[in-house]
Amino acid sequence: MISLSCLISCCTQNRIELALELAEENRPELERVLEHFSDDSARLAAAKFLIGNMPGKITLDTTSVSSSQPFFDAFSDYRMKHGGLGITGLYDMLDSVKSSIGEPTISPSYLLDVKTLSSEFLIGHIDKAVDEWSRTKSKNEVSFDEFCRFVLPYRIYESWWKGANSYFRDKYAGMVTGCANRFEASEIIKSDVSAWFRQDGTFFRENSFLSPTTFYNTVKTGAGVCYDYNAVLASALRSVGIPAAIDMVPYWGNSNARHFWTEIVGAPVKGIYDNTQMDFRSPDDELINDTFWFKDGIIDDTIGIPSNVKLRKCRTVPKIYRLGYDIQGKSLAMVAGEDIPSIFRNPAIEDITANLVECKAVSVKIVENTTHRRFAYLCCYDPDSHWWTPVAWGRIKGGKVKFADVGVNILYMAAYYKDGDMIPFSSPFILQSNGELRYLDANPDKSIEATLFSKVPLRTSVAFYAMVMRGDRIMFANRCDLSDTTTIFKISEIPYYTQEITIHDSPPARYMVYKTDSFPIKFVAELEFIGETEDGRDTVWAGTPFGNPCYSMSPTSFAFDGDRLTYAYIDKVDFPEDFIALDLGQPRKIKKIRYCPRNDDNAIIPGNQYELFYWDDGWKSLGRKAGEDNRRLHYDNVPDGALLWLHNHTHGKENRPFTIENGIQVWW
Repeated sequence: MISLSCLISCCTQNRIELALELAEENRPELERVLEHFSDDSARLAAAKFLIGNMPGKITLDTTSVSSSQPFFDAFSDYRMKHGGLGITGLYDMLDSVKSSIGEPTISPSYLLDVKTLSSEFLIGHIDKAVDEWSRTKSKNEVSFDEFCRFVLPYRIYESWWKGANSYFRDKYAGMVTGCANRFEASEIIKSDVSAWFRQDGTFFRENSFLSPTTFYNTVKTGAGVCYDYNAVLASALRSVGIPAAIDMVPYWGNSNARHFWTEIVGAPVKGIYDNTQMDFRSPDDELINDTFWFKDGIIDDTIGIPSNVKLRKCRTVPKIYRLGYDIQGKSLAMVAGEDIPSIFRNPAIEDITANLVECKAVSVKIVENTTHRRFAYLCCYDPDSHWWTPVAWGRIKGGKVKFADVGVNILYMAAYYKDGDMIPFSSPFILQSNGELRYLDANPDKSIEATLFSKVPLRTSVAFYAMVMRGDRIMFANRCDLSDTTTIFKISEIPYYTQEITIHDSPPARYMVYKTDSFPIKFVAELEFIGETEDGRDTVWAGTPFGNPCYSMSPTSFAFDGDRLTYAYIDKVDFPEDFIALDLGQPRKIKKIRYCPRNDDNAIIPGNQYELFYWDDGWKSLGRKAGEDNRRLHYDNVPDGALLWLHNHTHGKENRPFTIENGIQVWW
């Protein structure tokens, strides 16, 4: 069977006729649109653009996901009743509906737009869109080409709602009246959408039966994943004539997952991102959307963090694609003629990397093309699968493959695609800023020693949560009004995960107090007060928490629950108490105190079982070891030059690849 992409490719000069042929019984509807606008050049051009780029466009069949509709009705009703979803609205309604009808099974199916769109809808949509463009084009300087590509399309992704444009136009047209230009108007709309739309990727990932759903449900519920948020935002912008596009990083170069954001077409480029680490000091530093791990605080110094541990401040960007409506003749979907990864099957994605990121061309030799493929792929590391995910493609020619416009300072792997899998054919390599490839070839004949501190880099957010503990004090008291508190220890350095201090000659005390300095919020993951039982065994004294009640979702008790991943969020904005405390019930002798900031639990944990892997035509084990008491892990049999990753078999799954350079873990 000939694929649709092949049909489109063969008919690039006459895609309108192809659309009409593919429409079959719906052909008269599309012809009626063209005839209706035959005397209006602008509207006819708009109609030809929509119809000519319609082949291949599919839309979710609402009946195929109808079993999940009661959940979205409940979410929407909750929003209407409460004026929003709040913190627990989604979860409360999910449990309520589940208890009534159970968890549905959905089998999504899709319909071809050319076979289902009515002339009435298309004519009305084109009329309103052209009217809006005509009304605002001089003020916003939107060309007709920009209008067709980034305002006119009736859809953002594979689910659309015919009432979307009218809904958003009614909501936002008056709000942006009087704005000087598209950029000022877009900020107003973005601020409003961000206020009412709830991005909750965790919720929708954990409840996969809720996806996909209709765009109507997404809008009325006001909740979804990152892509849903941007579909809503782009639709809102387009409804008032602002050209908007959704851009995508297919996978971060040094983090997991892909990322989407909405770009106002024509917005000035602030600078070219070179994928190096820097502090966030103002919005002008963020050259690519959401590249920074954390924007709420600067780490002024790293005193307390081991010198071998370097902060990871920014995400790196290998490629950027624009998700459009119009078919890109040079897209892989149009030229491949062979099975390709799903990310490249959309013929309307446009490579815009060079506009925003410092790029180099990459050429990789192919020793033997055993798969007989015409195309190969450049991949980034996927920590969920411990394998490689494609981010760029290139044509195989003359015993090598060339990848154009690739982001620098990133770890890559070259691979084929076959039967749904990526098959690496090169050694992993770093594309350096000068364009040279630094291959990571493990040398098993030359071993080096490695001391490991973590299985992922220390991100700025984690360091910040620890940094704000500086200046806080741990105090003991015996009077219930705490009038006799005595400072036992003051935190003077950034605590690197769990810290332990020994207490000498302190008299027994009943109340253990964590007193905060002037910073308005604090995060304490663990406080443990350790003494001895009558038979001489160490024990963590239990007690009753009191003091600042903390944020409701992260209460005071979380500082004393023995779980490093939960934390007490000390909220001094809404509550006057500047401390949290533990009532031991009676005076106790304390010999040691452990304290831990809010963290990701990725440091080496004493007693946990770890396994170190290196790449040599696949991941190979260097053996299992237990985390040492000094919160380090030591290996003396690491192949020189190897790419490594570390797995914690006891708990947790986060990981990132790294190299050992001058004895330090360098993360990729």
